[in-house]
Amino acid sequence: MGKVKELTIETRSAIMTLIEEDYSQREIATKLKISKGAVHRTIQRYSSTGGFKDKPRSGRPRVTTKTGDLHIITISMRSRKKTAPEIRAEINVIREEPLSVPINDTTKAKACWTFWARCSAETTSTSPKQDQTVGMGQNP
Repeated sequence: MGKVKELTIETRSAIMTLIEEDYSQREIATKLKISKGAVHRTIQRYSSTGGFKDKPRSGRPRVTTKTGDLHIITISMRSRKKTAPEIRAEINVIREEPLSVPINDTTKAKACWTFWARCSAETTSTSPKQDQTVGMGQNP
């Protein structure tokens, strides 16, 4: 099953307005060009919660903050030969609550690539002198 496109709050409120005007679910679905199931789920959600907000999503909670992620990247960039367990050990010395989730090399690499991509997008263009490359056999 693929991802389902969520209804906007405006569409959800339009559904409830049409329900109050005694339209059937089928008529609402046809009028708003959405599925009958989406209309039904919106009505069920409104009757159970009394609002249009999305339900909270499940998922693994974050262990580190964005600041902590930047700290991991900084440690990794400063000492390129440190392994992921060494970085985790260094962070655990600093943190009040130890970092129980292992930082693996894939996570470390992904964080570093994200950092470099963001930095390269933020930098301005270099001067023409810096852009010149030295080919093989040429003197600098």
